Amino acid sequence: MQRSRDLPAELRPAEVPHALAGRAPPPVRGQVGTQFLIESVVLCPAGVVLGLLGTAGYAAAHGWPAVIPVEMVGAELAAAVLTGVVAGVYPAVRASRLTPTEALAAP
Repeated sequence: MQRSRDLPAELRPAEVPHALAGRAPPPVRGQVGTQFLIESVVLCPAGVVLGLLGTAGYAAAHGWPAVIPVEMVGAELAAAVLTGVVAGVYPAVRASRLTPTEALAAP
């Protein structure tokens, strides 16, 4: 098998520093804040779904019927999304003021 360094220059693959090969471009400032807010809004309804499954499982384990009104499920989801927005706005605004590298770095 022929190595790329043995090929003529016009046939060699573009040389890219190893640290950058295969990596996505870094995010811009607004994208990091948006990412934080989306994570918060998506995770809160996931908690509602887990709560509903836990309620149904608990009721089934005790032989009770799982009675969950549909209106309440909608209200729970709406409250969860509102909670996610309220809880996610401050970290999102704070993260959007930092450089992407600082915002995504673990403390």
